[in-house]
Amino acid sequence: MTTATAAPSIIAGIWQRLVDSAGGEPLMPEALRRLRMPTLRRVGLSRQKATYVRELAPAHRRGGSLDFVAPPDMADDEVILAISTSWWRSVGGAMR
Repeated sequence: MTTATAAPSIIAGIWQRLVDSAGGEPLMPEALRRLRMPTLRRVGLSRQKATYVRELAPAHRRGGSLDFVAPPDMADDEVILAISTSWWRSVGGAMR
């Protein structure tokens, strides 16, 4: 098995462990917000990615409009744009 073919199954495993830790699908911001760093690390997220998850859930609550259901069906660049836009909107709203 090559790295390219292993990557999707590794990602799917991490995703499933994250969903299971958060209480199942659909994955909701409130459930993510309750997860602690050790749990996020245990599911397979790097420290930096776990930090992003912990920052995005409250950002969504502060007025971001990130759709937590759509990303699995989106292209990588679309996900990056959606996350970035939501985070900046929430930060801008929090700074007012």
